[in-house]
Amino acid sequence: MLRKISLVVCVVGVLAGLFFCGNATAAKKAPAKAATVAPSAEPLIIGKLKHTVIAADGSSGKVLKISPEGKIVWEFSVSKCHDAWLLPNGNVLAAYSGRGVGGAMEISPEKKIVWKYEQKGECQSVQRLADGNTLVADPARGRLVEVCKKGKIVKELKLKYKRGGHALMRYARKLASGNYLVAHHHNKVIREYAPDGKIVLEIKTKGPAFSALRLPNGNTMCSDWSGMNEIDPKGKVVWSMTKADVLRQMVPEGKEVAKGEAIMAGIQVLPNGNLAIANYFGHGRGARGAALFEVTREKKVVWQYTNKMALPGALGIHITDAKGPLLR
Repeated sequence: MLRKISLVVCVVGVLAGLFFCGNATAAKKAPAKAATVAPSAEPLIIGKLKHTVIAADGSSGKVLKISPEGKIVWEFSVSKCHDAWLLPNGNVLAAYSGRGVGGAMEISPEKKIVWKYEQKGECQSVQRLADGNTLVADPARGRLVEVCKKGKIVKELKLKYKRGGHALMRYARKLASGNYLVAHHHNKVIREYAPDGKIVLEIKTKGPAFSALRLPNGNTMCSDWSGMNEIDPKGKVVWSMTKADVLRQMVPEGKEVAKGEAIMAGIQVLPNGNLAIANYFGHGRGARGAALFEVTREKKVVWQYTNKMALPGALGIHITDAKGPLLR
């Protein structure tokens, strides 16, 4: 009887030893297995980002909110998004395009669409106006429309151009004067329209135009594929910046991405005069590069957001907590 009990104890002991030994071996092997998993796309900030940023991404079709630490704290799918704003009520206003329709949508922090205006064709620009209406670009019909909260068009501005459709315009902004600044993309011109449609200012650009905004001094800040230009009311360039001016400071190692040159697209002028820039690299071109950056008027890069896995096609930027008038 004792021999049987001893035999059972011995067998149990051997099995227990094999069990614990197997677990220990597995535990030792676990780190090696984890190391084979692809690393997650962690945010990367070079320099000092002091602001919360809303970014519009046309390639991935998203609007992102990025914290000062570079973390993505909120995102929402918006097809081919070129332009996005954080509104005073905490909602996000975004332009969208896709499957033959486009327009504007307002999204709550809880990720619910609380307002939407849709039209046939694309939409690359949107702006919430002081009276609560929304300015929407309608390139398919060569016009800008102001839409009320009920989704009805309350004002229409017909544009003048040679080349329409997708290439007609990028950003359009209504000014405090009631006039409209329009970046006519492939026509390579910035035009200011009076409410009656009369052209009161025309600025020719070297490359396809993307952004234009009116500065407090009366000058116009423009972006096109060749760079940035500040132009006075007489048409004189009083400040300019090309990609070559800042390239040596940019990642990766002062070189552009392997395929295609980056394009400075959406812009915002901060109260201290610095420029926040959405840096578009085309459709999925290159694994690295500064998707967003801020630069001083002395052309010194303040910070760069380089997580291109999260933001592969940056087209719009809104620094949400900059003190002073919003210029974008």
